[in-house]
Amino acid sequence: MNESFPYMLPAEGQLQEPQVLKLCNVLKKYDQKLAIAAVAGMLTIPKFQANCYRLEILAHLIVASCSGNAKLTSKHISNWLNRQLGDYPISTMEDPAEDNGMDAHFLRRHQSAKVEFLQTT
Repeated sequence: MNESFPYMLPAEGQLQEPQVLKLCNVLKKYDQKLAIAAVAGMLTIPKFQANCYRLEILAHLIVASCSGNAKLTSKHISNWLNRQLGDYPISTMEDPAEDNGMDAHFLRRHQSAKVEFLQTT
């Protein structure tokens, strides 16, 4: 971590920060199978693609921490994703979905060059 980039990278112990450890303590009382099923289901919803990193981090924390049998609600998951992890630099590492239309446009525009390259090799 330095002054020009104030956030820790994962290799710098970002998951050992007090806020993340606090979330791990909160997760201990919840049922692991129910919690991981809910988060895994959210990973399959296309509109959450841009939030995939945060969902994956939560999935890892659930597997590592949940050991109780308390039931969870959508409010719990919303709080964990939006308040606990959303206010934390982990959310800055998310990447919005790419525009597939631009990929198709690029391929159409450069298709002749691609064909010529393949013929010369």
